[in-house]
Amino acid sequence: MKSSKNKIKDKKRRNGIAAALIIASLILLTAGTIAAYKELKKLWIEQFVIKDMAEQVSITSGKMVKADVLAENFGLRNGINLALIDFDKKRRDVLKKIPNLKSISVVRRLPGKVTIVA
Repeated sequence: MKSSKNKIKDKKRRNGIAAALIIASLILLTAGTIAAYKELKKLWIEQFVIKDMAEQVSITSGKMVKADVLAENFGLRNGINLALIDFDKKRRDVLKKIPNLKSISVVRRLPGKVTIVA
């Protein structure tokens, strides 16, 4: 028969093991969640990258400004990420820079298309 001291030691040991297992499980769960978040974020961001300007970007311009000038001013080119462009700020900047333009309309169609009408 076990003495009361041995029972207390066994209970403490079991509690210690259980606590260690819980902590290890939480660490693994946290690490797994962080890794999954990073991968999902990378996949989400990748869908906004311009891979084909002709297919993903539509620019309609008048006689005053050519489409390639607007594309350059908006920073649109293959490899650029549409999610990282502040189109409202770019629109205001272009209107200030090119006084002949009266208005510019920018429409983003997620995930990776943009239409600009000037």
